[in-house]
Amino acid sequence: MIRSPLVSGIFYPSDGNVLKQQIDDLLTRAIAHAGYCNAVMAPHGSLTYSGVMAAAAWKAMEGSMPSLVIVVGPSHSGFDEGIFLPESSQFAMPDFRVQVDMTLCEYLLRKISGLTRSDIPHLEEHSIEMQLPFLHAVFPGVPMLPVIVSGRLESYAELLSEIFSEIRSSVAGTVNIVISSNLAMAEDEEACDASSLSYLDAIMRRDYEAMQRMRAGSTSFCGSIVEEAFLRSFPELQAEVITYGNSAGRRTSPEELVVGYAAVRFRKA
Repeated sequence: MIRSPLVSGIFYPSDGNVLKQQIDDLLTRAIAHAGYCNAVMAPHGSLTYSGVMAAAAWKAMEGSMPSLVIVVGPSHSGFDEGIFLPESSQFAMPDFRVQVDMTLCEYLLRKISGLTRSDIPHLEEHSIEMQLPFLHAVFPGVPMLPVIVSGRLESYAELLSEIFSEIRSSVAGTVNIVISSNLAMAEDEEACDASSLSYLDAIMRRDYEAMQRMRAGSTSFCGSIVEEAFLRSFPELQAEVITYGNSAGRRTSPEELVVGYAAVRFRKA
């Protein structure tokens, strides 16, 4: 089974050559930082809106040599809540496909109760798809484990922590982790920046109560459960904001909400 693109021609070019050129250009222009990391937070807006930040996050992993990339993203579709691994063995994109580590999927489903195998949330969600052009460019041929998180129950953070722990103990070689997440949504740029930067500060301080409080009753911070689970699972890693931006200058109408985007890398202090 092959998962087909959802937002091709909408969030990124449907022409494979044009897409490759755009991704290469974004990565070339991204600022290189000293050293590399094996875990990042990257946004999943369209390339026009958040491609610069996404490229900066993936650029931070250049130099690592992973045998697997875990891409964890939230669901925006209102599908049944839970944590979902795919049925599809490949995710198709314009002119390339990314292989899913189906052996690892089967292993995790056997080891961890509470996981669900279903393509439906994957077919209806773009948060993982928006990372695939960068994965293909930076780590060509490396398989992935795509994980969709639908809902914001604290129990999902615990379940994700189980996944991270099981992978750390069972997967040979280097594993990179990409958290696909946007930040605040607000009616104006000032409110968006204030909320987004406060949330990033909470991540850097590992203030879980603040993170929980900011995501409660809000559609902002769509990857917050994943970020909490990651921070709890990897206490040795320090969060560092690489770059931040928002969509204010790219809105098509004044009524469109402003969204915050950031590239964050996690590495040992």
